[in-house]
Amino acid sequence: MNYPVAASLLILFLLFVPFLVRARQIHLRRKWRLVEGTIRKATVREAEGDRSIFVEVDYIFGGKAYTRSIDSWTMDKETYAAGKSIAIRVHPLKPWKCLVERPIAGLKDVISYWIASLF
Repeated sequence: MNYPVAASLLILFLLFVPFLVRARQIHLRRKWRLVEGTIRKATVREAEGDRSIFVEVDYIFGGKAYTRSIDSWTMDKETYAAGKSIAIRVHPLKPWKCLVERPIAGLKDVISYWIASLF
């Protein structure tokens, strides 16, 4: 394989990764249970140049209380104020695994939803 082709494939892959990440969330959303939690606090974290709000959430699943810090995938700090309720998806067999429930909105989500429907 020559270098221009390899570089083009690498660039396409890197452009496609955000769609794959969101498609995975959408795919998981179908199987995981919707639970309401309460936000303890929200903190901005930076990793590899990306900034995101991580939300510390209290929730109850299967009669047991959990506290987790999860990525909100946004920078909208007002949405994640302490004391507010938040919808999260919880893994039915591993309740310590959860993710923020987000509505499907925008072109990125529509494409990701289509990718998720392939699996």
